[in-house]
Amino acid sequence: MLDSPHMASTAHRASSSVGAAASSVDSQWKGGPVEELVRQTRLLEQCQIARKADEELLRRLQSQCDELRAQRADAELQLLEFEGDNQRATDRTREELVTRVNQCLRGYTLWKAAARKRVTLRELEIRAAALMSGDSRRRRRVAKRLDYFLARSRDAIANLEAEVTAVLRRLGHALIRC
Repeated sequence: MLDSPHMASTAHRASSSVGAAASSVDSQWKGGPVEELVRQTRLLEQCQIARKADEELLRRLQSQCDELRAQRADAELQLLEFEGDNQRATDRTREELVTRVNQCLRGYTLWKAAARKRVTLRELEIRAAALMSGDSRRRRRVAKRLDYFLARSRDAIANLEAEVTAVLRRLGHALIRC
């Protein structure tokens, strides 16, 4: 009687719907509280499964969070090390710069003093030669002038050293502020 597949499918659907309707009627008339208990038990099982999945997800997220915190702590340590290295390099560069500036200023001061000394000595040699050609009174005057020149030269050197020291201090303070 059910020769064609279409008819078998239709019959199956009909019997399924009849069976569902019958079970629905049965559940309404007999076993209603039992069915409700089964439904709630299944719902409870689904909630427990969902809760376990949520707990597992929470554990994984907490683990990832802990891992990220550890990575952040490592990155902060590396940053501190880098900043320390950078500060030491900056200090070293500043010290080297101060040393080079000091050397340059000392060299300049010595050069300036030597140049002035050569010019003044040459002038004195010419004057001394002119004065020596005279009497002993003139020679004493030349000796006094030479002594005066030496005293002025010492004073000039002391003044130059004081100026260089002041410049170095200003440069040192300016470099420290940078």
